[in-house]
Amino acid sequence: MDDQDAPASRPSLRQDWRGYVCRNPDDLLAALCLAGLIGLMFFSILMRYLFKTPLMWSEEVITLLFMWVIGLGAVSAQKTRRHLVVDLLTAALPPRLQVGIGIPTKLVYLAVVVATGYYGWLLSLMARDKITNMLSIPYTYMDIAIPVGMLGMAVFILRDLRRDFLALFPGRPGPPIQDIVAEIEAEALRDGK
Repeated sequence: MDDQDAPASRPSLRQDWRGYVCRNPDDLLAALCLAGLIGLMFFSILMRYLFKTPLMWSEEVITLLFMWVIGLGAVSAQKTRRHLVVDLLTAALPPRLQVGIGIPTKLVYLAVVVATGYYGWLLSLMARDKITNMLSIPYTYMDIAIPVGMLGMAVFILRDLRRDFLALFPGRPGPPIQDIVAEIEAEALRDGK
């Protein structure tokens, strides 16, 4: 039996997990923040109502974790192109036109993301002298989640813009328009449209 007839070996769960973590650190960090947020919230409620001993500091940590879940979750959603979109009109257009209209739309989206990131950065700089009451954590650690999230989103918007631009102009290196059309159709089926 030669190499072509041999069944492809599947990576072990351990190897597959390591690969996933290396490829998706944003997902891992968002999941850890969300798990910490839910766990701390549950523990805080339990302490307050069952034992009548509220954790005064928990609100500050919950707010910090919530900000990071939002920032990192936005990156993850942009990476997988799972942000909510209203494509009622564009879904009826031919695929090549969908890609053509998607480019200026993504450019406007990129401008909004960059502006939000810039003003989030300014906010985090202004908040460096402001500290929380119980734990004395600078608000910068909370506010910096906004520009970090927007930076990650901008990277993936640029990735998508490059892919669409290369697909629109045959003869240049990049995926052919048919591949992008198939991807658009697969996403529509997955979303139940």
